[in-house]
This record gives sequence, C-alpha cells and structure tokens, in this order.
Amino acid sequence: TAGAAATQAALDEANKAIEDLKAQVAELSKAEQVIKVTPASKTFKASKKTKKLAKKKSFTIKVAGAKGAVTKTFKITKKASKKISVSKTGKVTLNKGAKKGAYKIEVTVEAAGDNAYKATTYTKTITIKVK
Repeated sequence: TAGAAATQAALDEANKAIEDLKAQVAELSKAEQVIKVTPASKTFKASKKTKKLAKKKSFTIKVAGAKGAVTKTFKITKKASKKISVSKTGKVTLNKGAKKGAYKIEVTVEAAGDNAYKATTYTKTITIKVK
C-alpha cells in the first residue's frame, strides 16, 4: 500500500500540473483588448477682449472597447487643477475665466478582462486648448 499511496500522490501531482497548464493555455489564447479614449483633444475659444473663457464649458470623456470590470481614473495637471474638474463618469468642466493655453488630463483605464480578453491598463493624455 505504500507503493499505491506514492502512485496516487504522483497522479495527484500530475493532475495538478495538467490543470495549471490548461489555465496557462487559456490565458495565452485570450486576445489583447483594444481600448479607445475619446476625444484626444478639445478646443474652446477665449474672449478676444479678456483672453479668457467667457463662460463655463464641458464635454465627456468616453471609453470604448474595455472588457470586464472597468475602473477609470482622471488626473488633472497641477496647472489646470483650479480651472478644470472631472467627475467620476468622465464629465469634464472647464470653468469660466480659464486663461488661454493648454491644459492636460491623464486618463487611466483598467479593464479586468473576461473569458476572451486579457486584463490590461491603458493610459492616454487629453489636451484641452483655450485659444
């Protein structure tokens, strides 16, 4: 029976190795996600007289192609932090009085993936121009 126990232990170990290989093959056969964040940039006109934005403007950052559980984070550059706000849903608000110039928002999308797609993280910088 000592030989039978050793054989069973070897079989159990082999079965675990097979299951591990199956999981690795399943992960390797998953496709890469193609995530798209839009718009790449947005331009608003400043008042000719004051060279600032005359009224509050807004737009929404959209994410497409992300599979599985998706987490979006938005980081506003320090220069823009007093003039721009971004909601959790991606609505960007540029406040009245924003001076001419370029402002940047870094968007990071983390997608968990699913049975067909690998987990991935995608980062894109959106430029907002006040002309």
